[in-house]
Amino acid sequence: MFTVRPRVARIGFACSAHRCDALAASWKTRGAAAVTCIAGFGMESDAEIDAYAAAICKAVVDHQIPFMLETHRASITQDAWRTVQLSRRFPKLRFNLDLSHWYTGQEMPYGDRNARLAFLEPIFKQTSSFMANW
Repeated sequence: MFTVRPRVARIGFACSAHRCDALAASWKTRGAAAVTCIAGFGMESDAEIDAYAAAICKAVVDHQIPFMLETHRASITQDAWRTVQLSRRFPKLRFNLDLSHWYTGQEMPYGDRNARLAFLEPIFKQTSSFMANW
């Protein structure tokens, strides 16, 4: 008889860009297949947001583990516009996409649906996983 240990993705919270490396290292040593991270509190400057993105991209290389930034309320990705701009500045950044807070908080059901989807295209192209919780 043998034991199969499934490899699963793990999630963490990074309250600073410096925390991203430790998060990736910790989950890598525990056998995680990937890491997804909620970063910041949503009040960061563009420079602070870029520091998170750079730290996540560096951790991918340093620890050889997929590391995705989760779109999440009250984080650096709480706003669709800023997240699209971030994706353009960091084309290697990957996302764990949770659209629930954008859908309700940014009134996604209203207006031109096709225009909204076209605007989000850069993020869709960089999405590695999708949260389907609604």
